[in-house]
Amino acid sequence: MEIDLDKPYAPEPLDFRFFRYSKLALPLLVLILLTFTTVLCLTMWQARSNIQFLRAGIPRELEPPGNDKEAGMSKHRRNLRLTCSIIGIFCSSAAILVFLSDISPILRAQLNYPLGFILIANLVVAWVTFGLDMNSERDARWCSNSPNETVRCESREDMATVCTVFDALVAVMTMVSGALLVAYTFTGDFAREKIEYGDGRIDTQYYTQPGLIPNGVSTVRKKITLLALIFTLIVSIILLVFAILLHESRNRYVFKDKYNRTTSGSDDTRPGWPLQSTKMRYATCSGVILAVLFNLIPLTSRTIAYILGFLYILLSVMAFVCFGLDLDAIEKAKQTTCPSGFECVYHPYNATIAIEFIGGILLIAYVIWEFFVSKTAKSEEAH
Repeated sequence: MEIDLDKPYAPEPLDFRFFRYSKLALPLLVLILLTFTTVLCLTMWQARSNIQFLRAGIPRELEPPGNDKEAGMSKHRRNLRLTCSIIGIFCSSAAILVFLSDISPILRAQLNYPLGFILIANLVVAWVTFGLDMNSERDARWCSNSPNETVRCESREDMATVCTVFDALVAVMTMVSGALLVAYTFTGDFAREKIEYGDGRIDTQYYTQPGLIPNGVSTVRKKITLLALIFTLIVSIILLVFAILLHESRNRYVFKDKYNRTTSGSDDTRPGWPLQSTKMRYATCSGVILAVLFNLIPLTSRTIAYILGFLYILLSVMAFVCFGLDLDAIEKAKQTTCPSGFECVYHPYNATIAIEFIGGILLIAYVIWEFFVSKTAKSEEAH
């Protein structure tokens, strides 16, 4: 057997010293990483304390009764703003992952077409949001709500103005990126050349369409579409951030002592999570993030792959334990008597429960796909 030293060594299909990852490994790992990073950020945000001095709380917010507005603005505008930003983030990031993944052209088209049409439809949601937000920025304000001080209000016009501007930007960018994604998926341009064209031994004399061979026109179309998706992702994230900042300016109870100093309240009234839930979530998210980052290193050792797979199973069990603890904390909070003169709100904590459950499902799905389903298909192809 002759060995060409000029070419990198590629393991044989039946060489069991090496582990071959499937085409969906990278997008699944990136999705898992983003999911648990989101849970970690929500944990830091809702803990109402730093990691060194953790404090227990009850997963609920205390708000004045009959509060139908947030920061002086109607809640349906908040919902529209969150909807268009989340759609923009999900569809643009999914389209970028599809472009970077090593998948067949047919599967790529089946994924890109729905994503492109959803982005185009998101134009309507973002444009309606822009129309409702326009000329209403001066209504945005934050008002204090503490029994030890007089009510005072501060303007949030600057945040509302940023939201209005990015409503329009999201509308424009989702329309542009969605149209480019659909059009250049149809022509075959929006694809990685080294996957579409193999070793490059194609006789280009008989092919003139840009999507069939790597040429200057196809490269420009690729870059334009990818840049449009990246800009859509950026403006959608910025809109989501400022929508959350406005959401946090809603009229809710602020714990203050008789000297007008901000406090955290007692364990019976302080918003947050129980200590057990917070610590368990910190441990789970940290473990998943470190394991995925290590897995992204291009290692082909089968032993390391099996160790990581076993670790993902353990971490998925921890994620479901977090889900159970948090669900129990929410149920106990709802059974607790709400302080008189206030309305208890629980929905800000539901997102944490839902996302950590999705994260546990993704970990199990990755292990089943990567170590069983894809390997069974490859074994059948080898035989």
